[in-house]
Amino acid sequence: MGQNEHRKGGRGAFRRSASRALTARGAQPEDGRVGRKNSPETLRSILKHIETVPNVSAACRAHGIVYTTLRYWNQRSFEGKSGDGYDVEYNGVVARFHVHFAACLDSGVQQVEDEMVKRALGYEEVLTHHGHVIYRVDEDLVRLGFTGPDAYLRDEKGHPIPETVTKQSEEMMLAIVKAYRRDRWSTHVSVDVNKRVQTTLVVGPKKSAPELEAAYGGKQEIQDVEFVEVEDDPSA
Repeated sequence: MGQNEHRKGGRGAFRRSASRALTARGAQPEDGRVGRKNSPETLRSILKHIETVPNVSAACRAHGIVYTTLRYWNQRSFEGKSGDGYDVEYNGVVARFHVHFAACLDSGVQQVEDEMVKRALGYEEVLTHHGHVIYRVDEDLVRLGFTGPDAYLRDEKGHPIPETVTKQSEEMMLAIVKAYRRDRWSTHVSVDVNKRVQTTLVVGPKKSAPELEAAYGGKQEIQDVEFVEVEDDPSA
């Protein structure tokens, strides 16, 4: 191998090494080629995770990346252009990765909000006793002499039906009405800082040195002060 070929190989090896280092840090080579970590399959998997469970940190851990890497990919998608590897097909729609990401995150958060509403309006909680589920009993089977699991009331698939109790969360109720009926339920107190108040300072006569000595134990220039608060006349 000639000296020139050796140099070319060295530069090529250096570029490949730099590219791998950038990809390991969540960055990309300058030519914009997408590395293994942010392949279309990985990006779609992240979108599905965020849409199902809107926990960004958990999504990063599940895909072996850190939060700054995911933020970098979103930024590259936002600043990039078509053909740079950030055009992703998800649920039959082709769009930029950051657009899909925002939509999936909003969808996931909506599920949380829907669950809050359900808990506010009422939900069924399964009854347990010492860690064991309590199941409903079929009274007809009981009258026939069946006991235990043989007397459980079952659904159309043959599964025993647990006993439940309806519960409501007052905290969720209050959180929802504060969010959507802020004018009625908000605890925020507003203060009119533009209201002018006129204060009259009334100063009494000066006390003499003997009077100050007798009253306060030392010579001081102390005056009797009285504050009288008077509001502005609206007609003024």
